[in-house]
Amino acid sequence: MKTNLTINGAVTNIISTIISGLNSLNEQYGVKHEAEPLTLSLTNENGDIIGGLSGQKEFKWLNIKLLWVSDEYRGKGNGKKLMIEAETWAKERELTGITVSTFDYQSPEFYLKLGFKEHGRLLDFPHNGHKRIYLAKKL
Repeated sequence: MKTNLTINGAVTNIISTIISGLNSLNEQYGVKHEAEPLTLSLTNENGDIIGGLSGQKEFKWLNIKLLWVSDEYRGKGNGKKLMIEAETWAKERELTGITVSTFDYQSPEFYLKLGFKEHGRLLDFPHNGHKRIYLAKKL
């Protein structure tokens, strides 16, 4: 059987086909994929975005993909404010927990203080000498 491999950008119909195939496989094992996006933003008095969080409900977990607070607003509880709101959102949907990954230079202690536990590390990522750290918190 001959196959062709093509490298594409984010092509919607290809992504939809992949998701559909994975959902069919998951359902054979009694696992239903449920997805719902979450986007939070923090603005200053001028309406400028000074922080935000992006994540997605995946199955029964919230996976936080992005969290950022502008330098001048860090250390003032703004990241915590975003995380608390995300946790509230997850609890309202009766999710099992929250997952997030970060890098060793992006203050993983921040998540530990919020009750997250480390579940793994990928060494030399994004490059030599650094680590990607995977964390989760059960709700």
